[in-house]
Amino acid sequence: MKKVYLFDLNPEHFKNVGDLILPFYNEDPLNFLFLGPSGFYVKQVAEYIASQTKKTINRDAFRVINQYVTETLKTYQPQSVILDRDFLKVYIENEIMDLIEEEKKDEEFSEYLNVISKSQKSVEYILDIFEKKWEISRVEDEKIVESSEEYKLLDDSIDNNSNLYILYTKLEKKLEDILETKFDMSIKYQRNYDPVSVYKWFYEILPNRLKEEGKKYIGKRVVISGFFDISPAVNKTLKAFFDLFEEVHFITWVNIEDRSFDSITNIHNFLKNEGFEFQSKRKGLKRIFENTNIEIFPMNNDVSEIEILTKEIKRRLISENLSPDDLGIVVPNNSTAKLLADYMEDAKIPYRFKNDVSLNESQIVLILLQPIKTLVRGCEVEDILAMIESGYGGVTELTMEQIENYLKHLNLFYDIQKSSLKNRKEKWLNTIEKEIEKRNSQLKGTEEIERISEELKDLRELKKCLGNIFSLLEDIQKSKDRKRYFSVSDYRELVKEWIDTYLSHFNILKTYEDVIPIESQLNALKAFEALVFNVEENLGKILKSDKNLGIEKFYKILSSLIQIETYRESERYDNTVEIMSLEDSRFVKKKYKYFVGFTEENYPSIKVNPFITSMSNEGTLIARHSEKISRRNLFISMIFADNIIFTYPNAKLSGEPILPSPYEKEFRNNFKNVKYSSEFLSKKEILPTDPENIFSDTEATIYYILNGKKEFLQSKHYTDIERLKKEITNPSWQLYKNTDLGRLSHTKITTYVDCPFKYYLGIEGRLNGDKDFGKFFDGLIKHRVMKEIFSKYKNYEVMSQKILNKEELKEEIKNIIEDIWEEYTDDFLQTYQAIKDVESEIITEDILDSIEDIHRNYIHFKKGIDLTYSQVIATELEVNSKINIGNFHDVDLTSRIDR
Repeated sequence: MKKVYLFDLNPEHFKNVGDLILPFYNEDPLNFLFLGPSGFYVKQVAEYIASQTKKTINRDAFRVINQYVTETLKTYQPQSVILDRDFLKVYIENEIMDLIEEEKKDEEFSEYLNVISKSQKSVEYILDIFEKKWEISRVEDEKIVESSEEYKLLDDSIDNNSNLYILYTKLEKKLEDILETKFDMSIKYQRNYDPVSVYKWFYEILPNRLKEEGKKYIGKRVVISGFFDISPAVNKTLKAFFDLFEEVHFITWVNIEDRSFDSITNIHNFLKNEGFEFQSKRKGLKRIFENTNIEIFPMNNDVSEIEILTKEIKRRLISENLSPDDLGIVVPNNSTAKLLADYMEDAKIPYRFKNDVSLNESQIVLILLQPIKTLVRGCEVEDILAMIESGYGGVTELTMEQIENYLKHLNLFYDIQKSSLKNRKEKWLNTIEKEIEKRNSQLKGTEEIERISEELKDLRELKKCLGNIFSLLEDIQKSKDRKRYFSVSDYRELVKEWIDTYLSHFNILKTYEDVIPIESQLNALKAFEALVFNVEENLGKILKSDKNLGIEKFYKILSSLIQIETYRESERYDNTVEIMSLEDSRFVKKKYKYFVGFTEENYPSIKVNPFITSMSNEGTLIARHSEKISRRNLFISMIFADNIIFTYPNAKLSGEPILPSPYEKEFRNNFKNVKYSSEFLSKKEILPTDPENIFSDTEATIYYILNGKKEFLQSKHYTDIERLKKEITNPSWQLYKNTDLGRLSHTKITTYVDCPFKYYLGIEGRLNGDKDFGKFFDGLIKHRVMKEIFSKYKNYEVMSQKILNKEELKEEIKNIIEDIWEEYTDDFLQTYQAIKDVESEIITEDILDSIEDIHRNYIHFKKGIDLTYSQVIATELEVNSKINIGNFHDVDLTSRIDR
């Protein structure tokens, strides 16, 4: 029996699905199966059934399709090893490292591998391509591949002569070796399976096994629901399900008349081809949203958007008797989410920030990787300083600024060459010891005993601190040297020791608690521990011997994986305003759903794998497909809301204009219940005057101060109240007269356009901040060197000959810098030879680049024509005129063309 149910896509979807399957489940809970595309979708249906039965339900009856297929395989082949997606990440990273060594003779391919190995998200992009291409090659059915737009586009995009395809074929071959058998699907016990071959086992091997056992079916009734897209492997697996159950009930959607829902048509065609009999239905978007309230609010800028939205949510929670769980906020990116979270924290609104943060953004993860990073990178100065700051040097009274100053004074701070641990340790500790001896000798005949004694104390403290750092690094090397290799288990043991010794004992995380929540870092630590365990487990499957893993390779694998592995900053769930990405907001039902940053940059959100577009002519088609997915996600999210509010800024805080999403105009034209309002475009209230519009402690404090309400203030503000009030209402901050603009330069006009307040502070208030006079030193030296060079090599022909030998010209530039250095520096630090060498090298490279650029762009004149200095000066042109601008008449305008 095969039956299709066509459901409208509406907020009651999970209730409708649950009501349909409840009688099936109640009839025989142990012989019932519900399959869905994702864990979230299946969970919603299972929870509804549980709420209706009011009993503990059979959770094994509710499964994600790949979960059920994997469990079935394990039932028949319990000894088999399933290689999951985490394994593939480690596998790809490891193989790229190996291929870099193996393919050195192929210069082009080797260079390609080196480039992608340095890319932060290369593994993620390659994995995305590898999984799909691998699936296409395993399914071996062109017709099925063509039925999936995403897979067809990818297959057409890959050039078989490209480096990407060469990489894929090498990864494919090695993975086949790891799986220990060819893909003829011959039955072997204790073999390995990747995610695609698990599906293939289900639709090719299982039916034959059942026949051998004299069985036709593996179950009585299956209900399948929730699919929008069907990959080639899932396509074949679903066909197997249709034959392996006595009853198949397939729930799909009424077709929606919009390009973003074309995939529903494909599912209808797929079902009809498999013998399901039903009549397709269609519904327009206008009918779907005819009873939904949609509001659109433009805001002044991106910060006021978040501020106003926070106040509106707090006002709604207070005045409309709503619970925080009734409201959801959809954000386009993590930076918007974090800003919103900060404002909601200040407004005391309970929220859940459902964001996935990369592990490489976690301070605790960076701290735990720092010792390995220091060794791998050649004990660089900045890495050693990072280890001190991370607490590996132990408790010290020295500040980082003091440590850096002592290292500069000892000429160690600019010790920029990579070095072995042994050499770095000997040089640094010996230099500090000599300085201690020198200070000890100075104590005998000086009146500055107190100062020198204090410096001696600091130097001994610095030596102890660095000694701890070098000892720790030596422990890592000894761990490697004892066995001639470095294993993941070694690192896991070291991490455990570092957490116990440094992070816990010295309370390192306490130093960051004003910047990052401790809860967030503990979540990151759990995720990192899980990652290290997975890497250890998966490398064990890949490597024939643990000896193949060097510390450099291990660091590269781990530092690459923390770019793509994520953690949740907060685990708050109950009764909170949920901050979500667009993808996470689908199927999440809310009374009010806010879409923040509804701009052309964010909607549609087009995500295209750069590895494909870099070599493909299908880029436009891939982008169109991505737009359709983004658009579909938006509509699904909107459907699961009673009230929809879109907000977008008209400009950035700097004044740069921002355009709304192209969907905004479309919605206003096509949907009936759209309310567009510019009520929030009014001028921002700088000082809070109306208590009804105050929803945060900060604004409340200012209001109490301005109105003398001392009884409501915290005690720390008591003594300052009059002074604070005087400062806040200081009349000298207010402009009573028109400002005399004087001459408006291009810089002044640009500054005003970017930010009027910055113009006021800088031009009128004269608050220009600290000046870095080091820039003048740099510029003066460059000008002097250029004068010397071009005075010596005046003609184009002479310079053309000189520039042929770049090393010789470079050496000449360095010699000039050496000769004039003392004339241009009065900074004591700049007199150190190490600093001088570093700065000299940078300046030399800059000047050499400039000379090459001037030579390359030289304008040739006809023979016999000389261009004199006076003629060059004559090319300057200044034009004065008067113009009228609005109410201003006879405004002097000066235009100038420089020589």
